[in-house]
Amino acid sequence: MSFLAVTSSEESKSLAKRQVDNRRVVCYYANWSVYRQGTAKFTPQNINPYLCTHLIYAFGGLGKDDTIQTFDKYQDLDKGGYGQFAALKTYNRDLKTLIAIGGWNEGSRKFSPLVADPSRRRTFIRSAIKFLRQFNFDGLDLDWEYPTFRDGGKPEDRINYAKFVIVSIFLSFVVNIFELTPHVCACSIGAKRSLRGRSRENRQAPAPLDHGRPGLA
Repeated sequence: MSFLAVTSSEESKSLAKRQVDNRRVVCYYANWSVYRQGTAKFTPQNINPYLCTHLIYAFGGLGKDDTIQTFDKYQDLDKGGYGQFAALKTYNRDLKTLIAIGGWNEGSRKFSPLVADPSRRRTFIRSAIKFLRQFNFDGLDLDWEYPTFRDGGKPEDRINYAKFVIVSIFLSFVVNIFELTPHVCACSIGAKRSLRGRSRENRQAPAPLDHGRPGLA
């Protein structure tokens, strides 16, 4: 009996280790932190690449043509913010980096008409795949805060967003089958029950996503 107890204990430890090894630690980097003064200044080169399994660069935005745009061209491109962020993977080969699109300031005014139009959704998807390849990101964080809410939000956002997520994930996977590098996709989900119920179609949206991040609202 003592042998069985030891075996059970060892199995429990092994299970616990596998659970820890498979955990996802998703962290955000705010690109405006480079403008802080003194010791509060924080650049991609200050990030410990071993603390998180997934790092998300916040934020990118939506252009008028439904393509992904940089919010801060000077910092992200001219000063090499994207490149420094991607370079963290040279230290930790298991690290995944994503770009977050949207944020609180973006609201619903651009997202709502985008997800309602299949043609505009396709434009965004093509732009997203090109952007991820160009700047060596492993995936995309859809940070729409929040469907059906705020300036520009509409009731039909809930269904349209589900269609958008499913189609975008599917196309991203199909395109990348030939390169064997499927992209990661995450989204921001309101933490409040009122936000979750009204902004997301629970029966459709979550399944294709790799991560769903609770928002702060």
